[in-house]
Amino acid sequence: QLPRTLPEEGTKGEENSPTKRALVGKSDANFRQFDMTYADSDAWKLLNISAAPKQMATYGKNADPSRVSAWKREFDEFVKNGNLPAFSMLRLPRDHTSGTTEGASSPRAMVADNDYAVGQIVETISNSPYWKSSAIVIVEDDAQNGYDHVDAHRSIAFVISPFIERGTHYDRFGNTDSALRTIELLLGLPPMNAYDAGAAPLAVFGSRANNTEPYKAIMPARDIIAEVNTPSAPQARESALILNPLKEESGPDEKLNEILWRSVKGNAPIPQRQHFLFAATEADDDDD
Repeated sequence: QLPRTLPEEGTKGEENSPTKRALVGKSDANFRQFDMTYADSDAWKLLNISAAPKQMATYGKNADPSRVSAWKREFDEFVKNGNLPAFSMLRLPRDHTSGTTEGASSPRAMVADNDYAVGQIVETISNSPYWKSSAIVIVEDDAQNGYDHVDAHRSIAFVISPFIERGTHYDRFGNTDSALRTIELLLGLPPMNAYDAGAAPLAVFGSRANNTEPYKAIMPARDIIAEVNTPSAPQARESALILNPLKEESGPDEKLNEILWRSVKGNAPIPQRQHFLFAATEADDDDD
């Protein structure tokens, strides 16, 4: 049934269907939706690691072991047929993590899995005939001081293309709308609304594709990818209670941030958030 109103709705096979009718036939039902129990990358398979107790080993009609595996299958078909769409959007969500929920991959493992998935995608595209006319724009998520280890004051973003010189560091102000505006300009599309219309694009492109060397993804350490949360992991029970693996932002921000800190930093003091309040003063009406 469309549209679904809940991410976890239709757990008998329809949970990965499009949520809007306009997307029917335009999205890949074999590319798993938001679900922390399913791998972003093939790292665990390539390293010959058993699936974690709370990990979906395969998904979709092709029994793919990861989102990247499902994406690559479709991408290879586009390359074979010479019909790659001008724009593709992928969501690799596993850096949200499942906290320290017992039996789930650890936060370190999930973030490393997510990072390697990005590397696999860049490696695949950069070794394809489409590379010399490609640009890959990556944002971690909105910088909302929430779930993706993304601070509210700033976030990282990456733009990868043979039209960008190696080692380019763009230090001007930008935000998520800047990424959208950049994509629109590359595709010759008009702005969707006032926000992206007014956003400054990411001015990092040169006029020639001088940086065409293919990329090789760096495999994470085996011991990190293999990490699984144990019953004694910090606040494991709380993680299981507050986090729904099928729904982003399913628990309190500060509690998950605390759980992730304890998982990675142990008993090291948690940095205190700084808040500043300034008392309002009345204007001086004296003539003096």
